[in-house]
Amino acid sequence: MRIKYRQTVIVILGVQTMLICYHMLLSSENSLAKRMHLNSKSLDIFLPQSQSSKMTKKVNQTNTLQLMKEIHVTNGDCINIMYPAELLKEESWRRVDEKENAFVFSAYIVEQSGKIKVVGASTRSIAKIFCQYWHLMPANDTIIMHEKPANIHVLPESHGKKYSGSVFICPGVPSNTHYISLVTSQCQVPLHLLKVKNGRAPQKYQRKFTVCLKPLHFRYGRAYELVEWIEFNKMLGAEKIIVYNYSIAMNTDQVLNNYVEEDIVEVVQWDLPIKSYTWPKTSDTVDIHSIGMIPMLQDCLYRNRAHSEFVINVDVDEFIIPHSDNASTWSELFTQLPSEYDTYIFRNTFFRKEWTSYINQFRNKIIAQKFNIISLQYFEHEDVIFPARSRSKYFTRTIKEDKSLMIHEVSGSRSYTVPVELGLLHHYRNWQNYKDTSRRIVDKTVLIKYGEKTNHRVQKRWEKARKCKTGYASFKNNFGEAVRI
Repeated sequence: MRIKYRQTVIVILGVQTMLICYHMLLSSENSLAKRMHLNSKSLDIFLPQSQSSKMTKKVNQTNTLQLMKEIHVTNGDCINIMYPAELLKEESWRRVDEKENAFVFSAYIVEQSGKIKVVGASTRSIAKIFCQYWHLMPANDTIIMHEKPANIHVLPESHGKKYSGSVFICPGVPSNTHYISLVTSQCQVPLHLLKVKNGRAPQKYQRKFTVCLKPLHFRYGRAYELVEWIEFNKMLGAEKIIVYNYSIAMNTDQVLNNYVEEDIVEVVQWDLPIKSYTWPKTSDTVDIHSIGMIPMLQDCLYRNRAHSEFVINVDVDEFIIPHSDNASTWSELFTQLPSEYDTYIFRNTFFRKEWTSYINQFRNKIIAQKFNIISLQYFEHEDVIFPARSRSKYFTRTIKEDKSLMIHEVSGSRSYTVPVELGLLHHYRNWQNYKDTSRRIVDKTVLIKYGEKTNHRVQKRWEKARKCKTGYASFKNNFGEAVRI
């Protein structure tokens, strides 16, 4: 009997202990949640998930979201409208309306008056858009929201597609705006929240040249090409390179991560929700031109406006090359150009990759072959040099925000066409026209000015990235002609 009695007592005490621990746990969570609700500095609901994740992991996610949903506007317009904190997330494309007539990606404050430009895409049927400005005061848990109509600037170069690149212009408001959302009717609960970033021109720039790269796509895996492009542009004068990623292969991701760690490259995830090009190609309708390159260019402008004097638009198979004898960098080239222009346009010529490589023996050519350095294997271009605004690319000043970056020119900008004897856009492309007998021009500018440095920089980079695959296969001795896979 004594043994059974002792066993019963032990069981009862164990159950009591479990109940006490469970009660303490609930009290602790409720107390923490209550403290966080009362003090928004603790419950970081006013910040994007990347900044608040460490805190919210300590609290039951369901309870945290419930607290978020209970917060409403206390001052300004649309009193009592819910503050949708659960919509805060990392930079990404978001819907404006249920019918998907418009999408938005990023927002930048561009004037001291508070004017904000929101980068996105829209159909022609979009009629009215309202800007909701969210101003958060953590000290007293106050949320102020103002609402004003937006101006919609639908950009050209849609190429007949369903969606065009668009900039939604939100007039300024007196208070500081932390987040902004766009809606199609007044006092509507939004489908997104965008963090408002600084896009104001500074008194002094951190850097002179920033290069922005068209969204990489089709599971881009030609890492050898990307390494050459980055190293060459650094040599020419790029201080920062912004790479937009729509779809890349693992080897490219590894290479880019190395550059990101060194603060040379910034990767922007371009999770475009609109139907674009696919690989392998399908018969599906393409609803936006060139993977949304037009809105990408606007984001490039505003993203760098607070940091860089110029932004440069070139693709991964293009290089803007100084051609004058006494200029090897873009800074040296600019000393030979008039300074009063906003945009400098460089004319294009094609270096044809399907033509038999121009045989030219030079020191360390074997390295150029080993790493498949394109600019050191093709030295013949077409006789044609395209006129400005036809396949051309450009440098443009960031200080003037009221302009639109197009693929081959900048509208609303005073432009200067750089003479070809001073600078030229080298464009390396295979047109697969192997029977072409048109006149060829031999141009060894890249070899003479940059050959040794390019070889050295590319080789050094691949030594740092030994574990990364280049994206092409080579012969067993590693010194034969590279064969792409």
